[in-house]
Amino acid sequence: MRATRIVSIADKIPLRSIIQLTKFRNLPDHLDSLDALKAELIRQHPEYASMPKWRVMRAIRGGKVKGAVPVSINRDDNLLLRGFYQNLFSALSGDSSDIEIKYLALGLSYAETSFSQTELGAEYYRSVPTETYDDGQRTFYATSYLKKSEGNPPSTTLTAGTSNTVTLTSPTGFVSNGRIQIETDNATYNCTITGIAGSVLTVGSITGNGLIGAASFPVGDTPASGNTCQALISEGSIIVGADASVTLETGTPLNRRRVEEEKTLNDSLLFDYILSGTSVET
Repeated sequence: MRATRIVSIADKIPLRSIIQLTKFRNLPDHLDSLDALKAELIRQHPEYASMPKWRVMRAIRGGKVKGAVPVSINRDDNLLLRGFYQNLFSALSGDSSDIEIKYLALGLSYAETSFSQTELGAEYYRSVPTETYDDGQRTFYATSYLKKSEGNPPSTTLTAGTSNTVTLTSPTGFVSNGRIQIETDNATYNCTITGIAGSVLTVGSITGNGLIGAASFPVGDTPASGNTCQALISEGSIIVGADASVTLETGTPLNRRRVEEEKTLNDSLLFDYILSGTSVET
């Protein structure tokens, strides 16, 4: 008789927690909603009218809608936080059933993720999921659609710059540890805010125009008055809990992923949360 090998839950049922951002640029206004994109997909490809949601959404992300082809897809695994496991265990024990996803949230802090984290580093936007669905097998999806006018991080111009600082016209909304994008006369750079003193941001980890994690801008391309500074989406999460509301930093984050994604008034965004499990029998 074969002996039974005892393994952990993690060994038996690996879970993949994924945040995916699919960006569309310059969509015409009549296509700038998820309902409009689905309707246009079915108009162009009538066979999708009878297909399940996950196939419809995959087609939209894949550029199947003429006139609405994504310019980028930012996808990666992320850390499931203590809150996920505690809410799941509570629901399985019958003590609580409140594990419903209430919001998908975005933030501006690029700081490292902690397993015991109870809120985002600097949440600035949250949205009720537009769609929740699954593939009938092992993968669950929650999707929010952000129109061109929704979920845009702060943006401003510069009044001055040095080799490692920028002075902002309006510093409102910019946070320490946030990733920002500086557009100079010659190039575009992504940076981390390492310090804030009034309107002056000190920056590091500068990437772009041949730089990778540099401490200063290149000689001859120092940021100057009139250049632009755009905060980047730097973190994403899903939020549950009876105390979750439209008020930022309420509820319990189940996961967190550091991202580095530009969103402006020209961009629409599909924000997908994907939870996928694989059961393995020994």
